[in-house]
Amino acid sequence: MILFILAVMMITGILLVTTSMKSSSTWLTGCFAGSILLIVGFMYYFAKSGGLPFQMEFIFFLHPDIHRFFQYSTITIDEMSRLLSIGRAVFLFFLAGFVINASTIIQPRIKPFVYAAAFLFALSSYLIYEPIVYARLAEHSPDSFHHRTAFIMRASYLLHELALLTLLTRELRRMRTPWLRNKFMIVFVTVVNLAVIFLLFGVFSPLQVSHAITATYFYMGSLYYNNPLSIIQWYALIGVSFVVTIFGAFSLWRYNKLIGQIGKPEMLVEKKIRQSDMGVRVFTHGIKNQILAQRVLIRNLKKQLAAASDDDERDSSRIGRTSLIRDDIDRLSASNDQILQRMDELYSAFKTNRMRLRPTSLQLICEQVLTKLDPEQRALIQTKPFKDQLILADLPYLVQTVYNLLSNAFDAVRDNKSLARPAYVSLYGYLAGHYAVLQIKDNGVGIDKSQRHQLFDPFYTRKNSDTNWGLGLSYVQQTVKAHFGYVRFDSKLGEGTTFYVYLPIYRAAD
Repeated sequence: MILFILAVMMITGILLVTTSMKSSSTWLTGCFAGSILLIVGFMYYFAKSGGLPFQMEFIFFLHPDIHRFFQYSTITIDEMSRLLSIGRAVFLFFLAGFVINASTIIQPRIKPFVYAAAFLFALSSYLIYEPIVYARLAEHSPDSFHHRTAFIMRASYLLHELALLTLLTRELRRMRTPWLRNKFMIVFVTVVNLAVIFLLFGVFSPLQVSHAITATYFYMGSLYYNNPLSIIQWYALIGVSFVVTIFGAFSLWRYNKLIGQIGKPEMLVEKKIRQSDMGVRVFTHGIKNQILAQRVLIRNLKKQLAAASDDDERDSSRIGRTSLIRDDIDRLSASNDQILQRMDELYSAFKTNRMRLRPTSLQLICEQVLTKLDPEQRALIQTKPFKDQLILADLPYLVQTVYNLLSNAFDAVRDNKSLARPAYVSLYGYLAGHYAVLQIKDNGVGIDKSQRHQLFDPFYTRKNSDTNWGLGLSYVQQTVKAHFGYVRFDSKLGEGTTFYVYLPIYRAAD
């Protein structure tokens, strides 16, 4: 049964390292390696020392042939003890490395010193129980030396794990985005499971076996020999470890993939935009020239209408017809101006090749977005003061991006005819690791699953409108990518939609 855990750790560790180049995968794989060394060391110890109940032999060796393989393998007692010390040191260092790497609480400039401290602690753990060194230390020492040393080392291991798990818990609580938090939660459970395994094999078991007095420890009986409940507990531990290790490694791979996507373009959307870029520019230029020509004609018509109005004052029968012509010209002029505005938006959506990114506060972005809203929208939106953080941004582009998302939110709320509760649209900002997140949320109509993969495509729109060309979200995607950011959304049909705009933090504002 224990062999299943060893096999799973070995396979998942290899897969993590070969399929993900993220450092967190390497750190977790190192934890697996340390756990494997510890467990294999005790398998050698139990096989050669004997005395395990039949149920425990089955849990550790599964088959008599495997037990005999370990029992008759050529390995000295010092080599077994060294295997335990190396496994313990490897686990301690890589667990610390994983937590330090994942932590955004520890400042980047001091992380190298924290890594160094973790390495020195793991190295000292190995050196103290390296058989040659330990033999020298214990050579002329009383028996109390063994007990005091073991007590100090066990206490330090417990404090070490407690500090790391506390730091990892705080990191989990700092994650405000559900889709990242859910993935990291399973990774967190995996680390806790590895910590429990380390407690059993690395703390509440002999710290080394080359000296008989240290191999005899009072927890050995309750864990491995005498306690009848230990069989059920071991089966539960093995079952949980088996499942959690698989799901944890997969979740870490997914988490690393998601983190890697933040700040990188989605290749499918980028390809579509790149292919349509030149065509859109030529198209907008040609159509815009024609519309500008129409504007000249409208101006001429207005002048002729003004002259005709003077004649109408002398001929009352023509006043009604002139008024109708004036209304038609006004509508044509308004429609023409609206189309020109849309053409400018279309052109802007595909010309974001260069931007002037300057340190900009989140609060300033929020304030400028709110000035673009009409009074009805300002009365509906919910906001709260933003974290005073700086990001690198081209302010006009980013303000327009957030405004586009808010406009969609207001439209969604207005279109939700079945809304039983008060309509709301919210704009919040918060920090998620090294990113500032702008969250735009509404309780509108939501987005159907069949439409989600097309949402950022140029010219795709769900709105039946002559003035909407499906460029808002394409513009959002293009602009956020130019800011080295990433757009994510969650939606439930009939309940609402939440958009998350991730933008890398420049530095804390002074």
